[in-house]
Amino acid sequence: MQKNHSNDCIIALIQVASIASVEQQLERVEYYLAKAQQAKAQLVVLPEEFLTLHLSPVEKLSLQETFEKGPLQQKIKQLAQKYKLWIVAGTLPIKSENKERFYSSCLVFNPEGEIKARYDKIHLFDVEIEGGKETYLESAYVVPGNNIVTLKLPFAHIGLAICYDLRFPELFRAMVNHGTDIFILPSAFTIRTGEKHWETLIKARAIENLSFFLACNHVGLRKNGEGTYGHSMVIDPWGEKIDGLIQSEGMVVASLDLKSLRQLRQKFPALSHQQKFISI
Repeated sequence: MQKNHSNDCIIALIQVASIASVEQQLERVEYYLAKAQQAKAQLVVLPEEFLTLHLSPVEKLSLQETFEKGPLQQKIKQLAQKYKLWIVAGTLPIKSENKERFYSSCLVFNPEGEIKARYDKIHLFDVEIEGGKETYLESAYVVPGNNIVTLKLPFAHIGLAICYDLRFPELFRAMVNHGTDIFILPSAFTIRTGEKHWETLIKARAIENLSFFLACNHVGLRKNGEGTYGHSMVIDPWGEKIDGLIQSEGMVVASLDLKSLRQLRQKFPALSHQQKFISI
């Protein structure tokens, strides 16, 4: 993809590790937001559970907030205003009707600090990995969402998904059929699954939907001591990696050529060749 002309949008992915406190984590996030502003980024993406991955389910429940209220959302609002950025705020624990479970919600803040979109994670990570070496039961403390979410920004049309959603191609096809140019995936992919599947799945979703893909993964340890994979990356609609990180903290900044995306979709119109199938 060509870079650095008037049809570009500049994005940043912030890959952070779990540390001891939410306050320290917010300080680390702000450090990278300042760097993103200096790099002239318009849109910044944070990983899934960027404040809470190192906490137990009980600790996460204690931090849950009513939508559009609470200190965590207020802090992200202030950061968006301060650095004049669109912020895709990974996930935050948002209260549900069930006192024992919350929504894992991806909130999008505009540069004025307003929440312009909310996506609640649909597919919950209830799995055993490698014969029980790792076991996860996300549904024990998270309520699944049921709505796809896309959002028109001044410079692009984005679609939101979270981590395990990556394995469900029908979600991404639904988003692209609603006009999405750029998929955004905050994630906390594990090392074991990440080594085998992460990049392959991201490239597949980008290629089959002729869309940019911004995959922002967590790095560091979960509460159970298992590691997250890192390797946040930016993939173009042809499946090529524009840029990415490895398994350490950092930030990647990339320029996305949306004019080239639209030209590609015209010349290679696979999306318009979709057919309806008759069930057998």
